[in-house]
Amino acid sequence: MIETGRYKGIPLEERLCQICDDKCIEDEQHFIGSCKSLSHIRASYKERFMEEGVDIEKLDVEAIKIMLDADRTKLTCDLLQDLFEERKILMYDITENETDEPTQEMHVGDPITSTE
Repeated sequence: MIETGRYKGIPLEERLCQICDDKCIEDEQHFIGSCKSLSHIRASYKERFMEEGVDIEKLDVEAIKIMLDADRTKLTCDLLQDLFEERKILMYDITENETDEPTQEMHVGDPITSTE
């Protein structure tokens, strides 16, 4: 939301995370490190990142530099891909619930297809 909101002219303070109820601005740090709706994804990566010296729940500039190091690129890309896929599923569920149409159960890796 932080980037798309910028392009759409949405003020920063209105670019809130739409998948959790924390009323936080959905920036990179919130998305990767603290969104409660994505905590199960982070938990599955936490130990591997801790072995690399990164606490993904306490992101700072140094942690991000370590995550982007060439030796950790695949692990970081895998984490980001899983986070984005889960966000996509949650956003799909929110959209479906807003239209009062039945929602099918979805899982990470499932393609998002239109029911129309």
